[in-house]
Amino acid sequence: FTSFQLWCRGVPLVFDTSGFGYRIEEIDPTDRAFYYSPFGHSLLTVDDLTPEPMEVMGDVRRWWGKSLGEAAIEEAQLRGLAGRVVCVHRAYPGMIVRRVYEFDLGERRVEIADEVTLDAADSGAHTYRQAFHLGFGLRASVRERVARVEADGLRADFVFEASVPFEVRDSHSVLAQRGATVFGFGEPRILTSEATTTDRVCRFTCRIEWE
Repeated sequence: FTSFQLWCRGVPLVFDTSGFGYRIEEIDPTDRAFYYSPFGHSLLTVDDLTPEPMEVMGDVRRWWGKSLGEAAIEEAQLRGLAGRVVCVHRAYPGMIVRRVYEFDLGERRVEIADEVTLDAADSGAHTYRQAFHLGFGLRASVRERVARVEADGLRADFVFEASVPFEVRDSHSVLAQRGATVFGFGEPRILTSEATTTDRVCRFTCRIEWE
């Protein structure tokens, strides 16, 4: 819930790898859990948790149709090529996660903001990762809070901000590599904004601009 894909100039800039989990004949069942789990999507993860254990996630018959946490679209406004969408869910125990998309494709920009609010009873530290799967074969150069991707006439900047100290990382996705190898795609990489904090309310944003 709340994952997305972004294609710019015919290039899959932000890619959701979960679709490979449905290629039943090519993907080994032991690998399928990754594609169905939060880690195969471009969204905010918390403490590396999944709605169900990974050994369960790989078999849709064991979880399909179950309620995996309250989720809703609070707002959806579209104005031509621009819009705003607000999604909220309780997939992680003891907290509300709200994602806001604000975009103007005419101005070639998308902003993704994730806000986490802990329940009053939760006072511990949590690790958050706002993750973006790049299109297979794309690489980013990271400089402080900005990651730049250049490919096939496309230049895109991912500009990260957060309400708590954070680090931007560009890493190889070992699990997505299995699918890339099967289908003959380039190396899969993930951009993440990561932080560990005890703050009851924290916010992570990424503004993507391209030309």
